Amino acid sequence: MIKSISIIFPIFNESNRLKYCFEDIKKFNRSSNINEIQYVFVDDGSKDNSYFIINEFIRKNKRKDNKITYKIVRLVTNGGKGIALKKGVKIATKDWILTVDTDISVSLLEINKWIKKKYLKKNNEIFFGSRNLKKSIVKFEYHRKLVGLIFIIICRLFLKINLSDTQCGFKLYKKNIAKKNFF
Repeated sequence: MIKSISIIFPIFNESNRLKYCFEDIKKFNRSSNINEIQYVFVDDGSKDNSYFIINEFIRKNKRKDNKITYKIVRLVTNGGKGIALKKGVKIATKDWILTVDTDISVSLLEINKWIKKKYLKKNNEIFFGSRNLKKSIVKFEYHRKLVGLIFIIICRLFLKINLSDTQCGFKLYKKNIAKKNFF
């Protein structure tokens, strides 16, 4: 069902986490049956050396076959995660767009599982990852988990949003839907 995908990483001072992100990317590249993969890193005004670490990763992992491509965008000032995602979606060119947090709280390998288990129904256009499902295996800090649960309760009570994990950065969109929703 997914022939091509753009994967967007919003980055802000992530130099300590990037090695885990890169490891996950390499595993995904080896295991995926997707024909074309585009990675878009949007550095949202980082003050650390994230931009240079990403550039070095891209230089070392560039391929000649264009099956897997990498792009990096550097924003001069920090505009926030929403601005970084918007810029990444604007640049994305593939049929599907995945937004994912650099901490890889949900691995890119989940896409392979979704495809294998046929979770990606033909008529659906947006898919949300969740770290709060019974079968989820996620590393987390307890204080962040508590804050997240409080936020979910507020969303359900006041906003009538019935998602189990609104803050999970792992979201998959058909390209046309992402382009409409981020602009």
